Amino acid sequence: MDLFAIEHVALQFDIANLLQLLVASNILCMVFPSKVLYIDLDQPQTVNQVHIKDTLRRAFLDVSGCHLLVVAESETYYVHLSDPARTPRPLARLSSLDVTAVAWNPFAPTDSTHEILVGTASGDIYETYISSSPDYFKKEDRYLRHVFSAPTTAANPAIVGLVAQISNSDSWNAAVIAYTATAIYCWKGPVPKGRMENLYASIAEGNQKLVTLSYQAPHKAFYSTNISPIDHHSYFAYAHDKSVTYGPLDPSPNGQIFLSTKSLQQRSLASKAPYSAAILTQYHLIALSNNTLTATNLLNGQTVYSQTFPDSSDPIIGMCADQRSGTFWFYSAQNIYELVASNEDRDVWRVLLDMDKFDSALALVEQKPPAEKDEAVVAIGEKMLANKLYLQVAALLGKSSKRVAEVASTFIENQQYDPLAEYLDAKLSTFSKSAVSQRTILAMWIMELYIERLNRLEELASTTDVPASFTSDSTEADAATYSTLLTETRKEFFSFLTENKPFIDKQTSYQLLAVHGRQDELLECANVFKDHDYIIAHWVRLGNWDNALSVLLKQEDMSIIYRFATVLLSNAPEKTVALWMRFPELDPSRLLPAIMTLQGASTVPVNARKQAIRYLRHVTETLHSTSTEIHNVLLGMYASVEGNDEDALLEYLESQGREPHYDPNFGLQITLKYQRIKSCAYIYVFLDRYEEAVDLALTHNNLEVAIMSAERQTVDSERKKRTWLKIVQHIIDQSKESGSGISKILALMHEYQSFTIAELLPLIPGWIDIREFKDDICESLEKYNKEVEQLKSEIAEVTITEKRAVDSLNELLQRYVIVEPGESCRLCRYPLLSEQFYVFPCQHAFHVTCLIEQAMERSSKAMQRKLQSLRVEYLRGNESEALDALIASECALCGDAIIDTIDMPFCTEQEMSRWAIA
Repeated sequence: MDLFAIEHVALQFDIANLLQLLVASNILCMVFPSKVLYIDLDQPQTVNQVHIKDTLRRAFLDVSGCHLLVVAESETYYVHLSDPARTPRPLARLSSLDVTAVAWNPFAPTDSTHEILVGTASGDIYETYISSSPDYFKKEDRYLRHVFSAPTTAANPAIVGLVAQISNSDSWNAAVIAYTATAIYCWKGPVPKGRMENLYASIAEGNQKLVTLSYQAPHKAFYSTNISPIDHHSYFAYAHDKSVTYGPLDPSPNGQIFLSTKSLQQRSLASKAPYSAAILTQYHLIALSNNTLTATNLLNGQTVYSQTFPDSSDPIIGMCADQRSGTFWFYSAQNIYELVASNEDRDVWRVLLDMDKFDSALALVEQKPPAEKDEAVVAIGEKMLANKLYLQVAALLGKSSKRVAEVASTFIENQQYDPLAEYLDAKLSTFSKSAVSQRTILAMWIMELYIERLNRLEELASTTDVPASFTSDSTEADAATYSTLLTETRKEFFSFLTENKPFIDKQTSYQLLAVHGRQDELLECANVFKDHDYIIAHWVRLGNWDNALSVLLKQEDMSIIYRFATVLLSNAPEKTVALWMRFPELDPSRLLPAIMTLQGASTVPVNARKQAIRYLRHVTETLHSTSTEIHNVLLGMYASVEGNDEDALLEYLESQGREPHYDPNFGLQITLKYQRIKSCAYIYVFLDRYEEAVDLALTHNNLEVAIMSAERQTVDSERKKRTWLKIVQHIIDQSKESGSGISKILALMHEYQSFTIAELLPLIPGWIDIREFKDDICESLEKYNKEVEQLKSEIAEVTITEKRAVDSLNELLQRYVIVEPGESCRLCRYPLLSEQFYVFPCQHAFHVTCLIEQAMERSSKAMQRKLQSLRVEYLRGNESEALDALIASECALCGDAIIDTIDMPFCTEQEMSRWAIA
């Protein structure tokens, strides 16, 4: 498929005597001897016409397609094509000038032309300003200022081309280029805030440096400009005689116009006719010579397209380009053609590749279809490899389809391991997430390459110079550069680990780093994986407890704290407990195994147990834990503390009060195990097991604890007496040789008064002199005598009371009540004698059934069921003492039960509702 194709433009009308074709911003203008037709190519059905009553010679259209300058025989006219009237206005100041070229304002204003330059057939250049307002032509303040005159010695001084070009990188610099048949003139300078008149004034005053490029060409010349997509410079083309000069325009202060111009000679054409026109596309120069159209690659000068028009009766007379739309046109007097550039950049990248312009070639293929782009990238990459540009080509080939084995082997054969790593990194990103195996293999390979690079850099630590292969330039690096390289490589490695974590095998990574002794990187790798267990275990193996705790401090997963609780508590108890206390969300019960290991261990530092107690006290006192497990462990820790001091343990036991959170039975076991006698006795007393408390104290010869335990008995019973007598017996046994126990016994007897001398005497052995008890014995006998006399008095009183009771019973048997005939039941008012009844000492009499009913009304449901059962038995003729006890214990009208109803209303709720007025 050809890069270019010629298409005939079909119009709605026939054309003849076409002088000139102009196209800008999709506005197509056709200049005829007496009129101008123009078409908006976005609305091609509408043809607009500008009538000028004069013979037209040429016209100029600005890049915006708004301003049209028409040169006629007698006048020069201006037409604003955006104006609906499209009225041609003669320019009086230009009437005497034969305008042959116009440099439109490069900022392309649409309301007016602003500052423009016009060139004339006499070689003069003028500056002017044309406004689209009708009032402009009435003002005298608009100007025409002379700027430059070509040398009069030239055979043809006419200005055939003018262009004002702003810098693409800096819009406040511009260049002005004037073309004649024999020379090119150029000026450059600043244009503050886009004010071109400053540059024009400087040229007019001769203050601007002029650069000239001269030619010997007797024929007329043509020019064209376009912007290159490769280097983004504006390019110019200058056709003169049998050659075309083209090159970049760089208006920037440091730019050098004409430095890299090229000349395209007319060598391949059969005709030796001079060039009659030339235009620039993005990558090609289109030149017209003797009705033959050629397209030449601007990069290598090769002709890529040629087309000859055989109709010599209608020769091509001109060419033009729409710079904004990127369309190209040529025309004859009777026809218009469009040169369609189809896939113009198809082979440009190959040309750039042949010129070793790799960056430009890559930029050019970036937007191509994937298959074409890959083909180009592979070709570019292979040539870069051939040129040994390993580091530059690594990432490029990583994005291509070239086989990994081929590329990798090239790098390995040339010992280019760093580019290999970059290549593999780029290749890694091309695999889909589902290609886990491939990504893992590449990731581990890259990781090993990073490790080898780190090792190589560290091997150079003792040297002054680092080989230039490690640096970006060809100079040797000093030790400071080595340090920087090592730091940067580590950062790159850590970044790689972070980005590719899902595809890196953790265990294999650990093994690789460990084998190479990369401890710092190993820890960072574990940190990337958030493998805090491994990091903490590492510090624990090294005995670096502070680092281990600092890692734990940053954790949100409490399970890690539980796993390392035992080893850290044993080796750094104070800091470990401080860390635990900073996490109130910890479950203390899961830390108990670590704490309990301290109880049975013999080599654990004393401070470890104290710190464990500190944490447990924090849990019970600050966090108010009532867990029996935790309190049991705290009690056990108190009991297991070395030494004989039980104050802290006793203080804890006393603080628990009568409803302790620990298990008393466990408390007994643990205090007995560690021989905490006072504490054990305290728990025995708490359980009301006083005898066992005393026995324990006496067994361990702790008389003080035994006495304290015995005195806490609150019930004066035989058990209490027995407990004290055990203490007495112990004192007697302990004082057998010294004989000093009698005073202790007497002191106990007098102070606590829990046993008497009579109970004491049987315990006294024969070797004790009883005279020491004389006073106590006499006192006891006197007390007994008083008690005997008191008993006699009480017996006499009981005898008298008994006699009185017998007499009362006899009198009661003789009592009776007279029931008058016609007397009625006090509850139902029916005759009393109609059925069985009860008569009370208060003379009130009631039927048995009435009393039952009244009792049922005032009784609970359970009592009602019992009364109903007794009532049935009564109606059957069975008398019951239980019934008598329930209904005949007191009078139904003056007994205690009726008195208790004094706060009840006389009328029940049922009676109230019955008497309520609707």
